Amino acid sequence: MSFKVYFRRAIKSIIYIAVIFVLLLGVIYIFSDKKATDMNFFDTMIPRQNQLPMLGFIIIFGLVYPFISFVRKNVYLNKPFEEEREDIMRIFKTSGYELIEEKDKKLVFRQTSALKRIMRMTEDGIALVYSDNPIVLIGMRKEVFLLGQHIQYNSMRQNIDAQ
Repeated sequence: MSFKVYFRRAIKSIIYIAVIFVLLLGVIYIFSDKKATDMNFFDTMIPRQNQLPMLGFIIIFGLVYPFISFVRKNVYLNKPFEEEREDIMRIFKTSGYELIEEKDKKLVFRQTSALKRIMRMTEDGIALVYSDNPIVLIGMRKEVFLLGQHIQYNSMRQNIDAQ
């Protein structure tokens, strides 16, 4: 992962985590009885001595999150990629992905659902590099592992059906 991509993902993660944190505190504040005090929102929800450590936690977690959540996975096929291409494209389509770019033995897919794209901070792209067997999936951990397992299972099932 290049520094530019890492930096973009880290900034997005910090902002995303901070927004979720503030929204959760807002919900707690609305349903609590602390509104009657003359203190401001943050002083009421987080005592002043805990605000700096909480901000540090959000920043550190945001900086570490891109390393945890974005992975590369090797997916082994029983046939050359070109023979399995149609099935792989079908798997991506049924999983809610569309092909947005194809060049130099690399396919790039993204979510078709706008809500899913927003929830994944528009970092929903999955790249498939097919220069040789195994093919390589690059993207968010959960989606890469799910799609990788689906592709491997499909390849294995076709091999068993052929015998």
